[in-house]
Amino acid sequence: MHEGVGGEFGFDEAREAFCAGSAYLNAGMAQEVEAECERALSLYRAVPAEQRWYAAEASACVDLAAARLLADDIDGAADALAPVFALKPDGRVEGLVKRMGQVRASLASVPSHDAGALADRIEAFSTETATRMLPASH
Repeated sequence: MHEGVGGEFGFDEAREAFCAGSAYLNAGMAQEVEAECERALSLYRAVPAEQRWYAAEASACVDLAAARLLADDIDGAADALAPVFALKPDGRVEGLVKRMGQVRASLASVPSHDAGALADRIEAFSTETATRMLPASH
């Protein structure tokens, strides 16, 4: 029956791991988030680059960074975000930018130079996005 049903029942293993990681993140379960996001990223990266779902892969990186921040690992969070920072502006879709904003907000409560620098990088990343590249409507 599941072969004829779409939605969540049609997710591949990478998407299931990504969604599980997001759910664990909402529950504040850092270790579980990290495990599921690492699994999702491994599965996404096993596919040829031209066939990847880059937005989900990048979002898994952001969730991984958020998990590392839950564990007070700012350097680990920055490492997780490196592939996201490398995205060209036309790949910075709204959902991804929103996720990055949530990470930036969580950095505001961390009193360190590294946290401030990472927050600044996220802010700069968020200023050049796919939607801001669109022509103005009249």
